[in-house]
Amino acid sequence: MSRQKHRLRQQLSNGAGKVTESGCIRHETQSAAIGAISKCPRHSQAELVAEQYRWYYRHLPIFSTRRQLRLHLEFTKNQLREQMPQSSQQNRILANDRLSADVFRLTVHAPELAAVAAPGQFVMVRTAESLDPLLRRPFSIHSRNADGSLSLLFKVVGKGTALLAKVKVGDSLDLLGPLGRGFDLTAADQPVCLIGGGMGIAPLLFLAQELRGPKYALLGARNQEELAPLAKLFAEIGCAVQLATDDGSLGHHGFIPDLLEAVLPEVQQVCTCGPSLMMRSVVSISRQAGTSCQVSVETAMACGMGACLGCVMPGADGRQVHVCTDGPVFKAEELAWQL
Repeated sequence: MSRQKHRLRQQLSNGAGKVTESGCIRHETQSAAIGAISKCPRHSQAELVAEQYRWYYRHLPIFSTRRQLRLHLEFTKNQLREQMPQSSQQNRILANDRLSADVFRLTVHAPELAAVAAPGQFVMVRTAESLDPLLRRPFSIHSRNADGSLSLLFKVVGKGTALLAKVKVGDSLDLLGPLGRGFDLTAADQPVCLIGGGMGIAPLLFLAQELRGPKYALLGARNQEELAPLAKLFAEIGCAVQLATDDGSLGHHGFIPDLLEAVLPEVQQVCTCGPSLMMRSVVSISRQAGTSCQVSVETAMACGMGACLGCVMPGADGRQVHVCTDGPVFKAEELAWQL
C-alpha cells in the first residue's frame, strides 16, 4: 500500500511548481489530494480521489476564490466516500462480441444495475486491475437484456478500450453506475426519430427498446462493416431504419442529418447522439421545423459524479453544466449551440 501511495503522490505532483497566477492554490490542492489519499479506508477510493484532484489542476480558472476551491475539494472527498462502496460492483462477463474490425459489444451480468438503469444513462468502467490506465472509462448503456444483463458498445481507440477488447467470458468487470440523467420518456407513445452517428448509436438502442410508439432510426457510420451489424439490431425491434455511410458503401452516401428533414413531418420528437458537428446540425434542423429535440452529449470524463469538473460545458443560461450529472441527456435548448 505504501508503494501505491507513493506512486499516486508522484502522479499528483505532475505539473506542480509551474509559475502561474494560481500557483499557491495549486500547491494547496496537491496537499489536499495527498491528505485525502491517506485518509481513505479503501484502496479503490484512494485512487478515485486522486483522479479527481489531478483534473482540478487543469480547471483551476473556474474557481474565483481560494475558499470556493477548498469547499469544492471537501465536497469531492466526502461524496466519493459516501457513493463509491454502494455503486461500484464486480460483474461477470457473458459475451464480448466483435462486430467489426475495431467495434465490440460487451455483455455483462448486472441484474442490480439493469433493474434501475434508464435509457441514456452510462457506467464508468474500470478497464484494468492496475493503476494503468488510472481513470475509469465512461460507456453508455447500449441495451438492457431479458436475462438481467447489460450490453456496452465500444470502439478500440486507446489503451483502455484495447484492454476491454481482450476480456474473456467469465472474467469480472468493475462497473460504477448507472450514472447521469437519461432521456425523458414522458412522450414514449409518440412517434420519435432516433439519429445516431458512429459510437453515438450506442445509447439509442436502449432508448428504442423502451419506446412504445412508431420509431424511426437514422444511423450513420464510416462504412458498411461498422454500420450493418448495428442497423440489424434496430430493425429487429421494429424501427424504420435509414442508413448513411461516409464512403457510400451502405445507404445514403453522405452525412446522416441529410435524411432528417424528410422524416420530421412524421415525428413529434428527435433524440440524437454522436459527434458534436452532427448533433449541432440535427439541433438546427429540428429547431427550424419546430420539433423538440433531446441530445445525448459525449465528452471526456474522469469521475462521472460531478466532482472533477472534467466534463463541464456552457449551458444556454450562461452557467457551466456537468455532462455527467446534469446530463448526459439534455433538451437541446438547455445548451449553448453555435448554430
